[in-house]
Amino acid sequence: MNYSLLAPEMLIALTGLILLISGLILAGRGQRIVGIISVSLLVAVLLLVVIRFTESAVFFNGVYQVDTFANFFKALFLIAAILVMLSAGKYTERFEQKQSEFHALMVFATLGMMVMAAAGDLITIYIGLELMTVSFYILTAYLLNDEASSEAGLKYLILGAISSAILLFGMSLVFALSGTTVISEIAGQITRQPALIAGITLMIVGFGFKIAVVPFHMWAPDIYQGAPIPVTTYLAAGSKAAAFAALLRIFMIALPFSQFNWSLVMAILAAITIIVGNLIALNQTNVKRMLAYSSIAQAGYILAGLVAANAYGLKGVLFYAMLYVFCNTGAFAVATAVETDTGSTDR
Repeated sequence: MNYSLLAPEMLIALTGLILLISGLILAGRGQRIVGIISVSLLVAVLLLVVIRFTESAVFFNGVYQVDTFANFFKALFLIAAILVMLSAGKYTERFEQKQSEFHALMVFATLGMMVMAAAGDLITIYIGLELMTVSFYILTAYLLNDEASSEAGLKYLILGAISSAILLFGMSLVFALSGTTVISEIAGQITRQPALIAGITLMIVGFGFKIAVVPFHMWAPDIYQGAPIPVTTYLAAGSKAAAFAALLRIFMIALPFSQFNWSLVMAILAAITIIVGNLIALNQTNVKRMLAYSSIAQAGYILAGLVAANAYGLKGVLFYAMLYVFCNTGAFAVATAVETDTGSTDR
């Protein structure tokens, strides 16, 4: 088995540790070097992913899968992280002696996303999700002296914990009824165990919170507005793409064999999300809140690709996810520059 295909994840984990150690070594103006180190190492990992883009392997009996699908999302996460760190160079100066921890947490969040994209097992998806989410809990409240940031961090912690509990309960129900957490093996149990629908429904609700699909979207605007804007950028672009990567694996592998019409459920959620997100975004006076509602609407567009439940729908989702990450990162980069210079994102 070619374990060298796991090198990107190993290097990302090593990068996070290096950044934490560098924070202990470097002080004062030396903290600025941390940003250069983090971007350089992320670029190196990105090149490694691109070079081995078409190689594939299945590890641990289907628990972890390195394939073109996973590498596509890994490259997307790494590019988004690099762009966010580059655009936030001046903004991170307000973190003073905590810049290394900021970059380390961003890297660990990226590692969680990469694990989610390659996971072929429900527990592995959950581990990656929690690694990403816990990193974002801390990053959201990173401006400790800012009341809005602290409030956003607390809200995200509470609502995120609830959604994670719902998701885990759904996964445990699926495991109890199917006897496995490997997605490819669950597919064979769907038609014989109709009660699995309840577990998968709870999983959809849990993921619905993570991707901010209506009616599970109410947390997003307040948290996006209160969090440091580089964190908001990566939270809106990277975490949502990671959740969709996990959803795609589940829906394209396990659910096509289900007798329940999941496409209709996805179509209804997508339509409501698009309408509500766009309409509410029109009335916002704060750029971060406007982009938050816009990202909710974009989640609806991506969700529409799942309705097709075929190769064309998958290609549409991948293409739109790529455009979403780049465009969303660019829009928030402008907002970052404005807030850095003016101290506000209100119009």
